[in-house]
Amino acid sequence: MLLLMIFITIFIFKPVINEVRGTNNQPDLIVYSADVDKLRVNLNEKVELTGIVYYGGTSTPPASGSSALRFDGADYVKVSDSATLRNAGDDERTLSFWMYINSFDEGSGAVIIRLGTINNMFQLSIDASNGIWCRGETATDGRSISTGFTYSDFAGSWQHIVVVTDGSYLRCYCNTVVSGGVWPLTGNWDDISVDLYYPGSTNRFDIIFDDIRIYNRALSADDVSELYTGTYTNKTSLILYHDLDGDSRDESGNSNHGTNYGAVWTDGYANIDVKVELGHMLMQSVSMINSSDGSFTIPITAENKVGQYNYNVYTTTDKNSVQNQTVEVIVDRFKVISISADDDRRNVDTSVTLNVTIHYEYDDTVIITGSFTLNGLTLSHQGSGMWQTTDYKDAVQAFTYDSVNGSRDIYGLSAVNMNNQSLTVTWDRLEILFESLPDEWPYQGEDVTLNWMITRQYDNSAVTKFIINITKDDILWKTDLTVNSTTDVDEEAVSHTYNCSYVADNAYGLTAWTSNSITVTWEEVGKPSPEPASPILIFNKIDPMLLTVLVAAFVWGIMVVSVALIIRR
Repeated sequence: MLLLMIFITIFIFKPVINEVRGTNNQPDLIVYSADVDKLRVNLNEKVELTGIVYYGGTSTPPASGSSALRFDGADYVKVSDSATLRNAGDDERTLSFWMYINSFDEGSGAVIIRLGTINNMFQLSIDASNGIWCRGETATDGRSISTGFTYSDFAGSWQHIVVVTDGSYLRCYCNTVVSGGVWPLTGNWDDISVDLYYPGSTNRFDIIFDDIRIYNRALSADDVSELYTGTYTNKTSLILYHDLDGDSRDESGNSNHGTNYGAVWTDGYANIDVKVELGHMLMQSVSMINSSDGSFTIPITAENKVGQYNYNVYTTTDKNSVQNQTVEVIVDRFKVISISADDDRRNVDTSVTLNVTIHYEYDDTVIITGSFTLNGLTLSHQGSGMWQTTDYKDAVQAFTYDSVNGSRDIYGLSAVNMNNQSLTVTWDRLEILFESLPDEWPYQGEDVTLNWMITRQYDNSAVTKFIINITKDDILWKTDLTVNSTTDVDEEAVSHTYNCSYVADNAYGLTAWTSNSITVTWEEVGKPSPEPASPILIFNKIDPMLLTVLVAAFVWGIMVVSVALIIRR
């Protein structure tokens, strides 16, 4: 015989039905209070709306004292066999439930809940050696995997357990996390039935069960997450759903009702829909109301635009009565007002001071607390929303500051609107090139013109307005020159070396520079230049006798060649 015997030592949240049975003689349900967990939130941030549901005019939560079942090790719930409880050729199956372990005699262990029968099942068990573990069996294969949790990990708080088989693998989720890994199983999973198994009085425990669901399909990780938050509404292939709100009826529509043998009603989670609307559009609905205090939590995703949004939070009972609460949610982000520098064209090997003004975008108020960086550089608050940092470069280059990151302000915001703000700082150096006219080898008493050209190394642009000081043999010679040339003369046969000792670019204030030097040598009058001599000067310096011999040899050679040509003819 196929039966469901839920041996439960857990307390479970329940997700999806609109009415609390047995409450028609109660006053209407109202949302007594509602709030948001953050004063301001980021764009598209996941936030939680919290609140309390009571019966109108009272402080009594819905389904108080009768929204879960408490088992002591001998109690059970039996579900009669039905065709819908079998897989009908489909190897996929999901078992979901909540449990709350008050105590457990770890003796030799016990099965908490089982889906199927021996050689054709999977189950959740607990013992002193292995802690909480899952097992799956087919006629030809079996796997046992630890969830990674022990009894002490689970005791004293609600745990959401989901066991999934997709025909090839077995997965066990504990509070949305896949525990112990993924296990392959071979063999046929057809005709798995549902058994709520209990071990008898040998292994005593005190466990509360709530919200037991069986699907004839494998739920995804996202599905499991929505089950956990009470927002899952897809009833496809839901073959058994016991919300345990005052009875053990099956709310899946398949009439797989249970009979309670000794389990005691207690507080769990009442299956009451609390809904959230924005601008008359339903944003979210949750069906888990704590029956001990009426509290609920609704996860929503904030809007993707800065502004104030008023969410309407309400609950609808079978009396179609409504009481609303308005929750104000402010969606905000950091807004960069400006980025500036004490100098955006500066000498290499110097530091720049960068200032960033940051406000809250929602109300344009200044930001004075938090952690902010500008392109990875730590910013410190200087007052009135102005944040500051410094940077240093030792090579000619341009660097653009265009990325502000923030966190840890009073609201916990992190989104940043750069507001098209950026700043490029150029580290630069002047380059000076000297030359002389007409040449660097004048005679005594001749004037020499010294020329120089000044450019900026970053973009090779010409510097037209400047101040330059020139040294002569390392002694300051000319100061505060604003032109590109000067002249010099010497009556002696001497050499002088000229160089730059200081230069300033009037346009950008650049004073870092690199320069060549130039040496001018005045020669004695009549003394040949050290430059290469002309051929005539070479012949003038040859000995006359040697010249005569060379000419004779040249003439003799021409005569010999001529005679040879005549003979050949």
